[in-house]
Amino acid sequence: MLDGEIQTIATDEEAVSITWKPNTDADPLQKVADILQEGKYADGISLLELFLSDDPTNTTVLFNLGVGLMQMERHAEALEHLRSAVELKADNPAAWFEDGQTLQLNGDTHEAHKVYRKVIDMDESGEIAERARTALKEK
Repeated sequence: MLDGEIQTIATDEEAVSITWKPNTDADPLQKVADILQEGKYADGISLLELFLSDDPTNTTVLFNLGVGLMQMERHAEALEHLRSAVELKADNPAAWFEDGQTLQLNGDTHEAHKVYRKVIDMDESGEIAERARTALKEK
């Protein structure tokens, strides 16, 4: 059970705003990230979809939604959200790396390797570049 409450606020006959308010002082997105890390992917995805309905350009939500969907083996949906995240914020090597992972899981190794090389170019000496180098070696 999630520690929080879902609130539905009717704004007019056509639009409804749904929000989730955690019962903590923690950042709501961090709380959802914690839920995903606990393996509660369905709960986390549902909450991220609520956040996304409020702000469809939030790259943090798009990224976490993509990662959560990937964990649930919903690769096509994951790729869609990760691609949206990198289109909105092209300088995010973590989002690009997860995009590559999803491509690889979908069997598109050639495209995945192109993405990994892009990650290495973006983050030459960082941890994410190292993960990309490892992924390239694994083929």
